[in-house]
Amino acid sequence: MFFAVPLFFFTSGYFYKPANDFKELKTFYWKRIKGLYFPFVKWSLLFLLLHNICFHFNIYNDQYGFRGEVSHLYSITEFMKHAINIVCTMRDNEQLLGAFWFIRALFLGALLVATVQFFFRRWGFINRYIMFFVLLFASIVATHFNISIPVIGSIGLILFSATFYVAGYCYRKIENEWCYSKLSLFITTLVTFAGLVYFNRVVGVLGIHTADILPYSIVALCGIVMVLNLSKRIELHSIRSLLYYIGNNTMIILSLHFISFKLVSLIKIGLYGWPIERLAEFPVIEQNNEFWWFLYCMIGLATPLLIQYGYDNTKKLLCNK
Repeated sequence: MFFAVPLFFFTSGYFYKPANDFKELKTFYWKRIKGLYFPFVKWSLLFLLLHNICFHFNIYNDQYGFRGEVSHLYSITEFMKHAINIVCTMRDNEQLLGAFWFIRALFLGALLVATVQFFFRRWGFINRYIMFFVLLFASIVATHFNISIPVIGSIGLILFSATFYVAGYCYRKIENEWCYSKLSLFITTLVTFAGLVYFNRVVGVLGIHTADILPYSIVALCGIVMVLNLSKRIELHSIRSLLYYIGNNTMIILSLHFISFKLVSLIKIGLYGWPIERLAEFPVIEQNNEFWWFLYCMIGLATPLLIQYGYDNTKKLLCNK
């Protein structure tokens, strides 16, 4: 879904609490470092160390890759270069962790919002709603002029991510019963499905054109409210326990879902008699994929959760001995 990534920014911002003093701001920074930066670096360095092994198993190769970007065996110098970029800039991570751009954008966007609000907290007119519109306008300008800063990179992406982060913060303030009414569900669903047609090529906040930012924001926000509305209804059923478990383990899903896709690609290669080199196609083998997408989704979700479940239970057994 094109609004899936904005939904994550939105829900993170929903629980955002502004800092009233420097101690609270430092606490906010430290929580984001522990919750976002450290996991990013840990998983990125692990997959970096496994790069050459993955290359030998055709998970990477010099024939296939993401949008034609093929890979090669790393030298010691390249390992060091990638490791430095990962630790210092949160960039240059492995293709199998392609979705980690989201963690970086959320980390920088959250720090930006917290810092700006802290320094302007005494100005009565600097509130959450003004922040939302200023960030949205700034993201349009930054994207239009392709503004980039060394180390940080695209400013437009960070500002646009921060916009949805603040949107969640705003929503918590105006949230009421109407947001979860049948009329709200109908309107937001209608706008969302219209957006699915209009934004059929847009899969997230990456690569969006300047002219599409405003309509994309409106449609994405409608999609988010639709999901929240449906979630409120699902909460009344027993499936909520499974959804809670999935929600509590999003980091391992984000880290392992691309490598899990390779299991399905192996099955397709075996069934269709394709060369094993096609395993490196990323993120999935698109050919004959009309029905395989469902299995990709299920395996991409279930495999990381099973690994996490096995790890948790093994840890419990060892602790009880």
